[in-house]
Amino acid sequence: MSEHKSPRFHHQHKRPQPMLPPPHILQEYERLSEGATERLIEMAEIEQEHRHEWEDNCLRSATKSHRIGQIFGLIMTLAIVFAAYDLDIKGNKQLAMVIASGGFVLLIINSMAAIITRRMGRKPRKFVPSHQRNKEVKPVGNAE
Repeated sequence: MSEHKSPRFHHQHKRPQPMLPPPHILQEYERLSEGATERLIEMAEIEQEHRHEWEDNCLRSATKSHRIGQIFGLIMTLAIVFAAYDLDIKGNKQLAMVIASGGFVLLIINSMAAIITRRMGRKPRKFVPSHQRNKEVKPVGNAE
């Protein structure tokens, strides 16, 4: 009888590409077209500025999203407590317990999902089954 093993996955990260080609290639560009190296350096500086701006916007967006999630979590907690308290006062103790326990379980699951997402860094990753790890696999988003 064969054992069935579930596939294991690992994360494959895209390595950052250098902004400029190696010096010997830059020298060749300069030899072919005077001023090419200066233009390439200027383009790299513009790209780096754009990348920093994009990363700043992404960080601000993630911070805002996190804060909104905290506010909605507080609102949901207060709504659960109020609903359970109101049902308890009206004599419906069993339904109050179901709403309170179910609501809090959902809040805990949501909080755990948020923690896991934050630990993953919110970066897209390509999951590669263990039997394919030794093969050459291109990172996600590689346009080659």
